[in-house]
Order: sequence, then C-alpha cells, then structure tokens
Amino acid sequence: MACIDPSAGSCFPTGCKNDMLAVLLAIGIDPNRSIFLLVNSTWNPHHTELSWILSCIAPMGKLRRMTTWKSRLAAARNSSSEDEVDELMLNAGPFMYPVLQAMDVLVYKAIHVPVGDDQQQHIELTRDLTDIFNLTFKGTSPLFPLPTYV
Repeated sequence: MACIDPSAGSCFPTGCKNDMLAVLLAIGIDPNRSIFLLVNSTWNPHHTELSWILSCIAPMGKLRRMTTWKSRLAAARNSSSEDEVDELMLNAGPFMYPVLQAMDVLVYKAIHVPVGDDQQQHIELTRDLTDIFNLTFKGTSPLFPLPTYV
C-alpha cells in the first residue's frame, strides 16, 4: 500500500490506508498468509532514493513509448484515440509511473512479478533499467536480479 499515488499527484488522505486495508481484508485476503506492506518514504527513504536514481537513468524514449500514460490521458480528455493525445497536457506523475513501478520491484529484489497484460511493458522497462543500473554501478556482482512477469 503506497502512501503516494503518482497518477493522482497527491498523498492519500488521512485514513485512506486504513480503508484500503479494510477492503483487502473484506475481499478475503488472509492476513495469516499475506504480508501487508505500507510503502512510506518517511519510514524508509530507500524508496525515494532508488526512484530518483532510476529516473536519472531511465531513457526518455522508452518512457515516451509506454502506452499506459497515453491511454490514461486519452481517457481523461475523453479522446476517442491515443493519437489525439496532446503531450503538452501530460503531468509528470503518470509519465514517470513505470519508473516508480520499477523501483517497487527492484527495492525488494523481486524476481517474479504478477502483472496484467497492460503492465507487461512496465516490467520490460524494469528489466531494461535493471540492466542499465547493474552495468552503470558495477560491483562484484549485479545488485538487482532481472525480474520477469508472471
């Protein structure tokens, strides 16, 4: 559960995290078999730091080819096609969301990431960012494993 929603561009209001937890429990998520994680940069600055590093190495061309921000912007503008989307109306939050998602995957060194068809391109970007990061910041072994979608 993230405390910031980049698509809305704001923090969740007070109590929203409790509401989210209540919904997860109501739909049958078993707390004895699941881990609920609140992502909060105040408690763990690694999220913010890694997000910044990844945004610095993320190729703009790859981000521009992501279709999710185009479809979101088209829907918000009531456009009939993504071709009608004017990038000048795009806020950075939805555009940079794939980098934030990559951070979520990499900060916990996830290997298998369950995503829907519409998010597979984000995992492909995550794999690209993983390669760039591991090559740029070489150590004795790669810091991040290469994730795959399931």
